[in-house]
Amino acid sequence: MGNHQSQSRDDLRICVVGPSKLFFSGITAYTICLANSLSKRNQVSVILLRKLLPRSLFPGREHVGKDQYSVDFAAGIDVYHGMDYNSPRSWLGAYRFLKEHRPDAIIMLWMFATSVIYPIKVSSPTLQRILMLNPMTPIIDSYRSLILEGKIPDIVTLSLPIGIAVAFFIIGWIWFHRSEYLFAEII
Repeated sequence: MGNHQSQSRDDLRICVVGPSKLFFSGITAYTICLANSLSKRNQVSVILLRKLLPRSLFPGREHVGKDQYSVDFAAGIDVYHGMDYNSPRSWLGAYRFLKEHRPDAIIMLWMFATSVIYPIKVSSPTLQRILMLNPMTPIIDSYRSLILEGKIPDIVTLSLPIGIAVAFFIIGWIWFHRSEYLFAEII
């Protein structure tokens, strides 16, 4: 037996990442409730995603920005309000927040924006189209169909994630070859 110290369960540093109350949804409420519950036995911090998508695409857009919900974070939970999908400055702020809090675990609730928990077929047609914009949704649905139903994945369904992967490969390859002469100077 080694003489090493381990952290007790009661003092884990946990960071929960989820949507803010600006775009309030069930996932927002779950983020708040989860953080509050975890904070009873752990040191909890939260990074909130403020702008999830353009307002016009949000299904509950008439409620965006209205602080009409009574659920809130418990006292003692440090919250970073404001990571936006379109703001590198906010990404840097979130990085600094994480560096300051040094969490032992990070819990991201974005799995609900794919079909990890539920098959996409149970959603409304409008929500299905929105969920299909997430490149992981067809991949997860293909795995679910293969494992649970024994169906071979449809190449048309997988064309979006394959196309995105190929596009990022080409962009990365071009960027690398255009800037590789600088690598020796940087290193």
